Amino acid sequence: MPPTAEGEPRAAVLPVDGHEDVHRRWTLPADVLGHLDAATPVRVFLPGVARAHVERVAGAVRSLDADGVRVRAAYSIKTNPDPRVLAAVLDGGLHVEAISQLEVGHALRAGFAPDQVVLNGPGKWWPEPLACGPFAAVFCDSVEELRQTVERAVPAGAVVGVRVRPAGVVSRFGVDLHDEPVLTAVARALAGLDPRVGVGLHVHVSPRDVGAAGWWQVVDDVVGLAGEVEERSGRPVRCLDLGGGWDAAGLLDHLLPGLPDLLTRARERLASLAEVVLEPGRAVAQPLAALVTRVLAVRGGPGVTDVVVDASIADVPEIGRSPHRWFMGAPHGCPLPAGSGTVLGRSCMESDVLAAGLGLPDGIAAGDVLVITDVGAYDTSKSYPFGLGDARWPPDGLAR
Repeated sequence: MPPTAEGEPRAAVLPVDGHEDVHRRWTLPADVLGHLDAATPVRVFLPGVARAHVERVAGAVRSLDADGVRVRAAYSIKTNPDPRVLAAVLDGGLHVEAISQLEVGHALRAGFAPDQVVLNGPGKWWPEPLACGPFAAVFCDSVEELRQTVERAVPAGAVVGVRVRPAGVVSRFGVDLHDEPVLTAVARALAGLDPRVGVGLHVHVSPRDVGAAGWWQVVDDVVGLAGEVEERSGRPVRCLDLGGGWDAAGLLDHLLPGLPDLLTRARERLASLAEVVLEPGRAVAQPLAALVTRVLAVRGGPGVTDVVVDASIADVPEIGRSPHRWFMGAPHGCPLPAGSGTVLGRSCMESDVLAAGLGLPDGIAAGDVLVITDVGAYDTSKSYPFGLGDARWPPDGLAR
């Protein structure tokens, strides 16, 4: 059975824990050092970390191929579409997952072939389908979309299927295969596919929402549903896409080590299973960037030190939802462990607290530099201009 670790940590501070893995190494990345004197706040891409981390993820995924089942990773473009991230992903031999035709075009320009692209989401053909293909897989978000896809001339060798809405999980996405009429409709649609087209099922549930143990239960349930689809449609399920949602530590320390047991159980139920796809977004991109910020003011009292910095939650909107590591930028890039200090963002928002329970050093002063690592995923792609006056207004696409 897979490990039974708890869900991902929610604290903003990742404590010093002695691990030497690339996704946890408690040293300031060398790529940051040349930016400590820059105007702040500044986001820094870490090419050295990118090369090492993506290769580690790719190698760990490749090592899981067994018993005729190939395990493949498709980086979720929406997590961070930075061309430098996509270049590292391409060099590492990973595929990509896209949720729009704009993302497909971005992937093609980055060097990916159409058959290295997995299509997901309810708006995957927006704004208009590109004249390319076949794609590696197309997972439909509704019975209606599945019927429309089956009616198209799907190229041989591709995979077509549906995204499953798991039992007990509230979601706006996917189809509920526990509903008998829905299961029947999906099976009938898949039965109409060209026999040379593979059948697949997709599920995406974050372990942050259901816990790591709950995630394995969801996936086992989907394997059972895949068996029902096989029996009802007369078509073997060739591909299972297990989605993303893991951070780097969860992927490397929990998901991948537990996957062989899952593959064994899945092959017992699905004799024709040939491919398992993972969609790591956060797990790939999160370690690939850092944010350099400067202390504006120090507020203190007996045993308490709070600082105000020139970054804000607009720069790191995921700061409270996933673990981040903190460092003093100078003189030695020393790590900041857990403690009693608080880091406050520059804005007047009550929620603009970047870290609580951080060990700030005695003597910290205005002008000192702090570095936040692990900001390469949604902290980058969801960042937004705030409190900057006219500096970045209006956003692209809005007229003045």
